[in-house]
Amino acid sequence: MGKVKMCSFFGHRDTDSMLELKNRLKETIVKLIEEEGCQYFLFGSASKFDELCLQIVTEIKKEYPDIVRVYVRAKERYLTEERKKELLKIYDDTIMPPDVEKTGRALYVKRNQAMIDASAYCMSYYNSAYQPSSKKSGTEIAFDYARQRKRTGKDITIINLYKETDEEN
Repeated sequence: MGKVKMCSFFGHRDTDSMLELKNRLKETIVKLIEEEGCQYFLFGSASKFDELCLQIVTEIKKEYPDIVRVYVRAKERYLTEERKKELLKIYDDTIMPPDVEKTGRALYVKRNQAMIDASAYCMSYYNSAYQPSSKKSGTEIAFDYARQRKRTGKDITIINLYKETDEEN
């Protein structure tokens, strides 16, 4: 059996042209499943893009029941049974990367980095012109981290659906 392939998602809180994006997203995810053997899909939470990706993967799961939706927590190290049941109504599994909680305010950055490190594919919706404030957005930080990991030899494919192309740099 080959190595399990994972795909993580990250993108801006807001996205344009949802119908067009939804179609591109579905097509890309199905291609990853059928042609690349991708089985695990890792989700954070906080953006419309994440919600859209979860919706699409959930729809696709009807046709590909072996794929696994994993919610990667940045908080809630210990879950109550009630909270776990709540999450497992939406996802197939939930995990929290080691040491994320210890990073203070950067916990979402650390969570996203752990997702990228575990993934063979990173699917993003990153627009370099999008600036929610004077500082870097979480999506920009994650995108830069994925590109840096690729440049330093990690076997990772970055798919930026904002540009409709695979990111090579």
